[in-house]
Amino acid sequence: MTECTVTLRPATPEDVDLVFAWANDPVTRAASFRAAPIDYEAHVAWFARALASEGRHLFVALRGARPVAFVRLERSEDRPSTLVVSLNVAPEARGEGVGVAALRAADDEARALSATTILALIREENEASRRTFARAGYVDCGSCEVEGSAARRFERSLR
Repeated sequence: MTECTVTLRPATPEDVDLVFAWANDPVTRAASFRAAPIDYEAHVAWFARALASEGRHLFVALRGARPVAFVRLERSEDRPSTLVVSLNVAPEARGEGVGVAALRAADDEARALSATTILALIREENEASRRTFARAGYVDCGSCEVEGSAARRFERSLR
C-alpha cells in the first residue's frame, strides 16, 4: 500500500451532518460499543457540546480537499496527560491507509495539547481497527471491558 497523507483541521458546526452520516454507517455502528443507530437530534446536541468543550478536540482528516475521517481526542478523567482517541474513517475511504495517516497526524495535535500518551479502546472483535492502531504505532496493552463489551487497550507514547 502506498503511503497515505492526510491533514487534520478542527471540526466546525458545518461538519455535523458529515460526521452524523459516517457515525451511522452500518460498519461503524457494528464496530462501536453502542451498536444502535444514533438519533439525529441527539447527535446535533452532542456535537455542539463537544465543539464547545475544553476537554474534547474534534478534527476532520482531509486527503487533499476531500474529508476522509473524523478524529476525536478527549482528555482522560483519571490520567490528565492522556488523551483518549476515537477514529471513524469515511466508508468510501476505507482500505486506503487513511486511518493510519489520521492517527499519525493526531500525534501532533496531542503533543500540542501537552499529552504524553494517547489511549484507544477497541472492541475485541474489531480486527480492522486493531490492525490500524498497531500500524500507527500503538501497543496492545491488554484486555478490558467497556460498556459491557470485551475490549483491548491500545496506547501510544508520545515521549
